[in-house]
Order: sequence, then C-alpha cells, then structure tokens
Amino acid sequence: MDARAWMLAGTIHARGRTGRADADVAAVTGWSALALLGVHRSASTRAQVAIPEARRVTGGPRLQVIRSRRLSAADITSVHGVPTMRAAPALRVLAGAGVSRERLTSLAIDVLQAGATTLAELDGLASSTGRFPGRGRLSDAVTSLRAAGRTDSPLELRARRVLRSAGIPLDRGQVPVTLPDGGRLHLDLGIAAIRFGIEVDSFAWHSTRSHLDADARRSNVVSALGGWRVLRLTWSMIETGDELSSFLADVRQVVATQAQYHLGVPWPRPSDVVA
Repeated sequence: MDARAWMLAGTIHARGRTGRADADVAAVTGWSALALLGVHRSASTRAQVAIPEARRVTGGPRLQVIRSRRLSAADITSVHGVPTMRAAPALRVLAGAGVSRERLTSLAIDVLQAGATTLAELDGLASSTGRFPGRGRLSDAVTSLRAAGRTDSPLELRARRVLRSAGIPLDRGQVPVTLPDGGRLHLDLGIAAIRFGIEVDSFAWHSTRSHLDADARRSNVVSALGGWRVLRLTWSMIETGDELSSFLADVRQVVATQAQYHLGVPWPRPSDVVA
C-alpha cells in the first residue's frame, strides 16, 4: 500500500461514523499534508491526521492522530482523493508542534513557491486574534519574508541577511533585468540602479541538469547586456569563513566600481536602493 493509500485509510478511520458533520471531519495534516501538496519531499512514517478536539480516536503504527480546536471544512482540500489540510493551516499545526522559526521560514518559502498559499494568507493566519501554540514563531517567519520581498529559497534569504549584516546594501526582493526583446528576468539579489546582481546557487535548486543549464543560460544573457556585473554565491561559500570573507570583499569592490561607473559616486546612497 503506497503513502497516499495509508493516508486515505487513516482519514477514513479517524473520520468515524458518528453521523455529525462537525465531528466526522478529518484531514491529513502537518508533514503528511505538505508531502501530499508536493511541497515537502518526505512524509512522516505515520499518516498525520487532524480531527476535532472533542473526538477520541486512537492512533497506531501507521496513524498519528492530532486533535485540533480549529479544524473546519474551509481548511481542507482534496489531493488525489485524500482530505488534506491546506498549506497555511498545515504550517500552523507544525508551528504548534514546535518546529523552529528557521524551519517554518523555509517551509513558508516552499509553499509560496509551489503556489499552495499566499503571503497575505500566512500573514492573516499569523496575525489573527485567536491564539495558538507557535504563533510567535510563525509570525516571525512571515515578517522576515515580507521584509525581504520576493525570495525563492531559504539560502537566498540567508544570503540576504549575511550581506545586509556586513553593511552591503541590497534592493528589496529580486532585481529585475529588462532584456533586448522586452522580456524580463530576475536576479536573486542585487542593486538595480548600479546594474549589479548576485545569483545564489542552492543545491536543492540545481539538483537536476536542466536547472543548472537554465541558470547558466540566464547568467550568460545578463552578462551579455551592457554594464551588468553578476557574482555567484553557493551554500559552501556562506558556510566557510575564508570563502565568505573573500566573497564579501569581491562584492564590496564590484559595488564600488559599479556605483562609480553608473552613478558617479563611490558607494550607493540610500536613495539608490529600492526599499
């Protein structure tokens, strides 16, 4: 029996046969829900299923029952025929289970990238009047993403924090580049006013040859445009002290050179950076 079948069997078991719609509601939740929604690579070894708090249903080797005060039909969708909690409520459950702020931030990026929710929905959930365990951590995660602007990976967000803490200014969100044919692409980080960008190479994103090739073509297109400079940053460069110091020195040199060339100043002014 595959994972989806175990989850379906779990929801059927947890749903029960009381005949009351409010009591019979049940849905795959937590890590299991994110796996079914396609935004997490692996599910729990047990199907995690949410039921109303008033119900009493036993779990088992293949079923973890999570009783919830807030379970409602509006929180549930159907994935491959399995009643599944939507991404935002599933993150609320994981926040209540003690998942760290950093991990919640990473998961929020994943669900946003997958189009499974919106930042506005997550923000509304985190700022709702109802209290729930982990609300502070989820709120912090949403706040950091809103401040950063468009962010496509946890490594990109970490790189932004490292660069900003080193005193290097960056535009909010990604940097748009207009192509000769009128098209547009976006660099992960940078300063549009001085035509400077940074591409953050995450192993998760470059895990296939097609992704690696696409990013290489993208960098070549930008490099062929007049006046643009693009640097590349990897996870190992952030993690290795000497490499990070060297990279930050390269960034400062390029930023200064580009600012002088494009703006006639030795370093970008606050007004040159998109806030």
